[in-house]
Amino acid sequence: MSRDIKFRAWIKNNKRMEMCIEVNPFYIGDCDRFHWKHEEVELMQYTGLKDKNGNEIYEGDILEFVATKTKWIVSYSHGAFVISYQNSNINILYDCSMENGKLTHMKILGNKYESPELLESEVEQ
Repeated sequence: MSRDIKFRAWIKNNKRMEMCIEVNPFYIGDCDRFHWKHEEVELMQYTGLKDKNGNEIYEGDILEFVATKTKWIVSYSHGAFVISYQNSNINILYDCSMENGKLTHMKILGNKYESPELLESEVEQ
């Protein structure tokens, strides 16, 4: 079984998100051939999953469990993508229903860099 290995990067100085086409030990590059040093960005990997609307889920994304309206944040811990919720420092693996490669009960609300206000009093960063 194969999966797409993709990254996006939060450019700290410019406060913008960029899709990465090249990640190597020396720099990170986007499709316009801009390059950043690793310390200039927050790098996030694609989980291989999509939300109920077909949007790709990356580390740092804030998800909503549609039935309960609870907010979850995606991270990578101990060799797996996990989600945390409601001011919890405990990361858990969550088994969510999938249909046609989509998590049918989750939707992306934003991410912790572009929409940090979504985390206030709901999810520990």
